[in-house]
Amino acid sequence: IAMDAVHNEHTYQTWVLVMVTCVVMMLPLWTPYLKVLFVLVFALITHMRLVAVGMPPAWPDINVLDFTADVLSPLIVAWINAITAREMFLITEALAAESKAHQRAKGEVEAAHQKDRHFFAVLSHEMRT
Repeated sequence: IAMDAVHNEHTYQTWVLVMVTCVVMMLPLWTPYLKVLFVLVFALITHMRLVAVGMPPAWPDINVLDFTADVLSPLIVAWINAITAREMFLITEALAAESKAHQRAKGEVEAAHQKDRHFFAVLSHEMRT
């Protein structure tokens, strides 16, 4: 039962890390280095909280596999999610801009047709008189 609680805490912490990373990556004003530093510090805090609830510690005798499993794998997942979220955001913006440009072009074409119709109406009226 105790290991289940630890596992649930680990899953929860991982998702918190993923969400925080996604939010941080979406912030446009931060420099990339600040984003990376923030996420690494957050991962370290997360790891320390996991150690506090009974996860096998990766410090002080650094076991590379534990460190990778505890910190880097959620980070990698978070990174992929953040990049995906950012890309989706950019794609959505690009599609909206393209749609707006298409609507504007459609309006311009319609205005040109209107002008042509007016011109030919005036011309045919002139020819009749």
